[in-house]
Amino acid sequence: MYLALRPAAAKDRRLFYAHRNGKCINQVVGKNQFYKVPETVANFLQLENPNSYTGHSFRRSSATLLVESGGDLMTVKKHGGWKSSNVAEGTCGSAEITPDLRSGTSTAVVSMAKKKNNFNTRKFDCCTE
Repeated sequence: MYLALRPAAAKDRRLFYAHRNGKCINQVVGKNQFYKVPETVANFLQLENPNSYTGHSFRRSSATLLVESGGDLMTVKKHGGWKSSNVAEGTCGSAEITPDLRSGTSTAVVSMAKKKNNFNTRKFDCCTE
């Protein structure tokens, strides 16, 4: 989805471009900036305690989406790099881990995310400088 929204004038293969003052700039987004995204979104949505939304939110959300789309405990553990079943189960929040592994899990995750979030795709006019 994101690749379809990238500007046509992108000068290289970097996946994420930084934004400053409402404009997309030709600068790499590093891991520290990327990990701040959940807090930025929480601030925008005016959620309580936005500073509690950290880069770990990506890990937790992806594990939960995997479980909700039919992933079993072994798949979740492998996905998150967890050795402990208890840790993997705890990370998935209230999602119920199913006993069977369904094929096409990553496709199901993307499809489910599209349905849940009702993505409105649009082109961005940036990185043209």
